[in-house]
Amino acid sequence: MKDITGHSSADVPVGWTHATDYVTSDDPAVAAFTARALSKLPAGASDTDKAICLFNAVRDDIRYDPYQIGFDDQEYKAGYVAKLPAAYCVPKAILLTACLRHVGIAAGVGFADVKNHLNSPKLAELMQTDLFMYH
Repeated sequence: MKDITGHSSADVPVGWTHATDYVTSDDPAVAAFTARALSKLPAGASDTDKAICLFNAVRDDIRYDPYQIGFDDQEYKAGYVAKLPAAYCVPKAILLTACLRHVGIAAGVGFADVKNHLNSPKLAELMQTDLFMYH
């Protein structure tokens, strides 16, 4: 297996190539979401084209909602997220990772702490900060 940059499987962490407890790339809902997204591409599309298409589908087809934070572990499984109309960044990242793995592209979830200068007053008041942890 190669990752999207063309690195060999020896360069890819083994956990980035198969389903896990949360990155449920083998879930039927992930398969259906992935198939819908990729149906827009021509046959024989490159892995790069597939990755871009899947990114756009997760970004555009599931509305970003920073107030949609769940506390049940099931709400962070890609198969569950694939059926949601809205989610915040972490579940959406998990879904994107699962979709990529579903089509054979090695992928993992990465996080960073981000200072949000465009934070709404309502969200800033709720969070009591403009720092998004694990974004």
